[in-house]
Amino acid sequence: MQVWNKTSYTHFHIILISGFLFSFFLPLSTKISNILLVVFLVSVSFLVLKGRLKFNKINRSALKYSTLILMVPLLLSICYHGELLSVLNVLGRRISYLLLPLSFLFFSSEQLLSLKRSSFRGIVYGCTLSSIFLLSNNIWNYYATRPLWSVDSDLLNFYYTGFNFTETLDFHPSYLGMYMLLSVCVLLFSKVFVSRALKIIIFTFLSIVILFLSSRIIFIYYFIILIVYIFSSLLKLFGKSKIAIISIFTVVLIIFLSTFLLIKDTYIYTSLTKETIWELSFNVNKKYNSKTLGDSRVARWNVAIDLIKDHPIVGYGIGNEKDVLEIGYRKEGMLISATNRYDAHNLFLGYALEAGFISMAILIFYIFNSLFFFFRLKSALNFLFFFAIFGICLVEDYLNNNAAIIFLAYFGNLFLFQTFLSIAKIKDELS
Repeated sequence: MQVWNKTSYTHFHIILISGFLFSFFLPLSTKISNILLVVFLVSVSFLVLKGRLKFNKINRSALKYSTLILMVPLLLSICYHGELLSVLNVLGRRISYLLLPLSFLFFSSEQLLSLKRSSFRGIVYGCTLSSIFLLSNNIWNYYATRPLWSVDSDLLNFYYTGFNFTETLDFHPSYLGMYMLLSVCVLLFSKVFVSRALKIIIFTFLSIVILFLSSRIIFIYYFIILIVYIFSSLLKLFGKSKIAIISIFTVVLIIFLSTFLLIKDTYIYTSLTKETIWELSFNVNKKYNSKTLGDSRVARWNVAIDLIKDHPIVGYGIGNEKDVLEIGYRKEGMLISATNRYDAHNLFLGYALEAGFISMAILIFYIFNSLFFFFRLKSALNFLFFFAIFGICLVEDYLNNNAAIIFLAYFGNLFLFQTFLSIAKIKDELS
């Protein structure tokens, strides 16, 4: 067990600050957050070399459940295909899967708890600033073409939501939405922020931004988080009684109905209903909406599945997903998908395409092992984090993007190692 004295804490400040700043800039700039992640890793290495951080053997038990196992598909691809250059290119994006869990091997339970709190404050404040900036920019653009203070449903149309809403920060709406969801979870399920007034103000900003993101998967998980929070809160008040159950269903129903009445005549409503149905139906070169033609996700999934059937064990090699899919799209007459070089929009299929079913099985094991682990511990925040990761991986090649990789590598490993050490500490105290 590491002794964390005053001197150690003073040296550890640089790690707390770099962790805070990395988390703060995640919803603002991926480039800056990448630099700050390097600062964090260098700081850890420096303190290890100086003997201020020492190897914690208890952490070894968590290592096999960390993002380290997500590096195995890269090794499989080298063995299967020998495409070292392609693998090295992907390794550059996924290197945090390796470096962050190795870094956390040198942390104590108290240090990880402090780092988690610091990182929570960072991402919440970062999301708040991001929200203020995006909403201000949206309002500025909206009133550039109309009289001041005039508000109508046009504010929630295509031109002020989704990609058009987030383009100033160069974020995919779903990727930015994941940061917002974690911040919402921190506000609702952690005790980092004591002030109720501050919580309400920040929560309101984040909720409005989630609405403007117009991301179906983010919208769904936002309501799931609210339902879990309402459910747990009412159970604390009333216990497992009929009153609690009736109250829960009533509150949830009111929230859903109020939301849908609010957005009924807007583009967001169309996106959540008609466009969702379109995406989940087989559509090739058909109207996605009044403005664009497209190929549905189901159509792209079918192409990916057919390609996997041809190489189920070894796949087509890391980094080759889009090349292979483009050929498949053209064969099926999906010229829009081929021209835009769309990925499978399903990470599990993407992993299978790159390195076969074994690669996909590794990804499934990692996510579901984390889900079961935190479910057994009744850790709502950690469980919802991985549950959201699972959901977005079903509809996006989520972890093939740097903004998502560093997010999972940092917070996923932080949650895992901190929880493992907390359990070990409790067991040690009991014995």
